[in-house]
Amino acid sequence: MMYSKKTALQHLYLIAGFLLVADFLPRWQKLWFVDETGSFSTSVIVSLLLVVGLFKRWRNAFGLMVGWLVLRLCFSSMVLYNNLGDDDPIVGHLLTNTLNLIALGILCCSSDVKRYLSDRPQDAAQQSGPTQAKAADRSDQAAF
Repeated sequence: MMYSKKTALQHLYLIAGFLLVADFLPRWQKLWFVDETGSFSTSVIVSLLLVVGLFKRWRNAFGLMVGWLVLRLCFSSMVLYNNLGDDDPIVGHLLTNTLNLIALGILCCSSDVKRYLSDRPQDAAQQSGPTQAKAADRSDQAAF
C-alpha cells in the first residue's frame, strides 16, 4: 500500500509550524510565561535541527524528535503543576504544552510520516544493489 508523500510533507510542515510557534512564543509574549523580571526561553536551534532532520530523513531524527517533545512536555507540565495555585503566569505554558502535544500526536500517529521517514534508506539500498550487480556483471564479462 502506497503512502501519500504530499500528506506526509503536510504533516511535517504542521509539526515544524507547531514547534516553531512554541519556540518563538516566549519571545513574542514573555509575560505569558514569567513576571516582568523573569526570563524564559526555549532552544530554537535544537528544534530547527530536528525538523531539518525529519525533512532530510536522517536515521535517528524520529526518535530524537519524540524524545525532545516528551522532554518539553514534561518540563512544561512540571512548571504548570508547580504554579497552578500561585498568581504566576501559566497561559504560555498551556499553549506550548498544547502545541507540543499536537506535534507529538501527529508525529506518532501519522502512518504517512512514518513511511516517508523510512522510505529513503530502502530506496537507496535498492538502487545501489542493481548498480553493484551490473558492475559485477561487467567485470565478469571483461574477464572473458
